[in-house]
Amino acid sequence: TQPPGGVALVADAKRGDRVAVAALLRAGEALGVAAANAAHLLELDAVVVGGGLAVGAGDLILAPARAAFARHARMAFAARCAVVPAELGTDAGVIGAAALVLEPRYLVDGNADS
Repeated sequence: TQPPGGVALVADAKRGDRVAVAALLRAGEALGVAAANAAHLLELDAVVVGGGLAVGAGDLILAPARAAFARHARMAFAARCAVVPAELGTDAGVIGAAALVLEPRYLVDGNADS
């Protein structure tokens, strides 16, 4: 058998399992630190958090991510960056990738086959 994955972790955390809650807290904090670093480097307006784990966990991961982001985003332009859930849910990455490929300015010589 396979070890439990993200779905089981989120379900356990929602039932109040302390280990699962702690795991999501730690993951959220790491996400927030990484988001703050990216906001500083890239002067982002928003960090959109998507994927099955983030969508399923919701505030169990986003609340600690936002708190860690607030602690680590030291420059004013970075602190204004929002950490938000993906509005497209678990399909956000696929839809974004498709949109990027279809955007003409990203095609080589205007040709998708180049």
